Amino acid sequence: MSDQRTANFLQVILKNQPAPDDLLKLWKMQVSRAADADFSVDPLAALGVKIIEPERIPCLLDHSYLNESERADPNMMMNIEAINDVFHLATLVVELEDDHILGYWHGSENTPIAEAPIMKFDNEGQFSVCQGNNLTEAIIAETMSYQEDKFPEFKTWFAKYQIDIAADSITDLPDRKFTTHPGVMYENFYRARRVAAGLEPV
Repeated sequence: MSDQRTANFLQVILKNQPAPDDLLKLWKMQVSRAADADFSVDPLAALGVKIIEPERIPCLLDHSYLNESERADPNMMMNIEAINDVFHLATLVVELEDDHILGYWHGSENTPIAEAPIMKFDNEGQFSVCQGNNLTEAIIAETMSYQEDKFPEFKTWFAKYQIDIAADSITDLPDRKFTTHPGVMYENFYRARRVAAGLEPV
């Protein structure tokens, strides 16, 4: 595993926060993988999940999917700015196969990364909070809802990488407590930007 690659990840993506144990193991899983490895090499690859790296920021995070007319639309840009306001209250670390993004939700109360629930930003622009006690469990909850019969297989597979999952099924994964919901924060930020621009709140 490249020390420089890991250092860049910790500095740029984690913003020098202490990395949760399972995230470090998932990161090692990814960077130790051969470039030509197929999806069966490890559970992360099998689920179509990628840990975000500084040199490959997903389009949902840099908004490169916007066209010229969308960028010229003030309302669209206020929406993007409100989304970015929410992003500033999170540490975004994972891209799912369907382009959804997962990350640690700190919220306005600035919950430390070790205690933060996992937030999802989907490709429809919606925010939610995931099931699971940690990032790995949130990944399973978000990627295996249609293949729950494979849960025991993946639980054993992750255990081979010293990532233990206490639950015995997806429905057993716990709901995390949080003080502020990222979706509510987005709505507040968006309304505030409209009011500041002299527009009616929606």
